[in-house]
Amino acid sequence: MEAGVRAYAPTALVIAHPGHELRTFGWVARHVPRVFVLTDGGGAGERPRLARTDALLAALGAVREPSFPVQSDRQMYEQMLGGDLAPFIELVERLAAAFVTQGIATVAGDATEGFNPTHDLCRGLVNTAVAIAQARSRRPIANYEFELTEWERGGNASHDGSCVHVSLAEAVFRRKLEAARGYYDLHDEVDRALAARGEDYFRLECMRPGREPEEPVEPPYYELIGEDRVRHGTYERVLRYADHMRPILVGLRAYADQQGRPLAA
Repeated sequence: MEAGVRAYAPTALVIAHPGHELRTFGWVARHVPRVFVLTDGGGAGERPRLARTDALLAALGAVREPSFPVQSDRQMYEQMLGGDLAPFIELVERLAAAFVTQGIATVAGDATEGFNPTHDLCRGLVNTAVAIAQARSRRPIANYEFELTEWERGGNASHDGSCVHVSLAEAVFRRKLEAARGYYDLHDEVDRALAARGEDYFRLECMRPGREPEEPVEPPYYELIGEDRVRHGTYERVLRYADHMRPILVGLRAYADQQGRPLAA
């Protein structure tokens, strides 16, 4: 199937940062989803990278949702520290409304990995929005997640019969590698990933059913990074799972319950 030709029911991709679409390059080429991006990818002080993602999506025939509000990474971090659930409810409502009005049948988004708080927040937002959209539209919406950092964490993607796999043909795979290497803002991340796993690891794109974030058994990686950035003056406070992330995730689940339980996917 050529990139940019929709062959399936309407789909959506929800990602925390620009560049995550690279992980699902073949799936995007096949399904041509509507794309929702939470932040501009500028980090604590880096330049935003939305324009590069917009160009990559356009080459695949996909488009980022123009009406969905994109925040800076610092703004998102401060909101997570702030303890106010309202900004996240607004994002959920925008996502749910889009899923309903656009007739979205399948949603894919970041998985919870404990690596970056915005990645984990993204999963909570997607789960809540899908639940609400199902209740309001009275139709099932498939909800999938994909890992972004298993090679950073020394792990391996787990596969079973519930996974959806996209195995990339050689031409599409080469386009994916070219796009990844040409995404200069992610040059270091791409080099580390390829060095750790080799090219062929990224030929298979795996999506598994979206899961509710679990309680971490130890402090997540982003707390360690946060402590280091506070020491170096990049941030003033450390974002903690127990103090900041858990209340948001619990609040989102409660909001989904208030809006009506989802239909079985």
